[in-house]
Amino acid sequence: MKQNMRMAMLAAGLVALTSTAASARDTVRIAIPGFLTGGAAASMGIPAQSGAEIIVDAINNGTLPAPYNSKGLAGARIEVEFIDEAGGNNKQVAEFRNLVQKRGFDVVVGYVSSGTCQPIHSSRSLAVVIVGRRDSWPS
Repeated sequence: MKQNMRMAMLAAGLVALTSTAASARDTVRIAIPGFLTGGAAASMGIPAQSGAEIIVDAINNGTLPAPYNSKGLAGARIEVEFIDEAGGNNKQVAEFRNLVQKRGFDVVVGYVSSGTCQPIHSSRSLAVVIVGRRDSWPS
């Protein structure tokens, strides 16, 4: 269930990009935080990463079923980086800011941990698309 939710969030983020970041670029950079280490890695993080890699490869290669079989997002190639969501809130906020402000990522898909959502939410004024479940963000 959570893997399906994660893939749906990735797809929603990619759709959101087609009219914004992808329209004027050759590459769209997407960061995907997840549980890559620790107890939830085997059941959630690694399978979600594998699924995202399959989808991104299919989008980049134009091998999705029609009508989604054009290469990339509006012609822009997707570059994805997976980020481990371990290490606590301060680390995640620092990593988020680094991804957006210093490394130039266009989209951040996630976060999985509800504890991380509050501190990341406080950084939402940055010019980046954040994709996540609406009910996980504070109001």
